[in-house]
Amino acid sequence: MDKKNICFFTSSLNDGGAEKVLIDLANSFSQSYNVTILTLEDSILFFKVNKNVQVHSLKLSISRPQQDVGVVYQND
Repeated sequence: MDKKNICFFTSSLNDGGAEKVLIDLANSFSQSYNVTILTLEDSILFFKVNKNVQVHSLKLSISRPQQDVGVVYQND
């Protein structure tokens, strides 16, 4: 049986609390799911990301100070 896919979406993965929680969730879910983290901006990974978690950036620059975190779950 193929693993289902989860994509976490956030503006960046800088050194903040929301970023740590997102990476902790991604690392945990990666044991049972294919997990991708998609960011708007390139980021230096401050927290350890499991090797099974893919991280991709759209390489956009944003100017708003707030952190938006979302999850997309594909249910086949």
